[in-house]
Amino acid sequence: MKPGRTASAAGVAAKAVGCVRRQDLLALLAGLDQQIGKLDQAVLEAAQNDPQARLLMTQPGVGPNTALAFVLTIGDVSRLRRGKQVGSYLGLIPQEESFGGRQKLGAITKQGNRLLRALLVEAAQIAVRYDPQFRKQYWHPSSGTRHFFMPANMV
Repeated sequence: MKPGRTASAAGVAAKAVGCVRRQDLLALLAGLDQQIGKLDQAVLEAAQNDPQARLLMTQPGVGPNTALAFVLTIGDVSRLRRGKQVGSYLGLIPQEESFGGRQKLGAITKQGNRLLRALLVEAAQIAVRYDPQFRKQYWHPSSGTRHFFMPANMV
């Protein structure tokens, strides 16, 4: 505001409404944070009570949400004998085109549970970022800069 001018009544009212609206939104955010905290605690307890989820949480990058989603999506793991079958079930296996005796692999098929696939990719990225063994295995030296690549078999 320029010196010598007074604020109009409309300007003061607009600031008051904005302040009240901001306080309402902050109160709503605090309430949502409490609800999310309760849900996070329930997921953590459910994951800790499930032996398969507890085992999955020992892997780097896998938290209670990912472990519980994996257990609930896959179900009984004895029906899938190999990791390749799990990858196929989740759509992490590349598409294949075969013609004239040649085999060409494309992008992943993306069949299966989209949420679990996203959670597993996130877990793999966290593992590469924070676990030195994974970082060393999946570090891709490319043009002198650090580039990580995430092959589908890691997830």
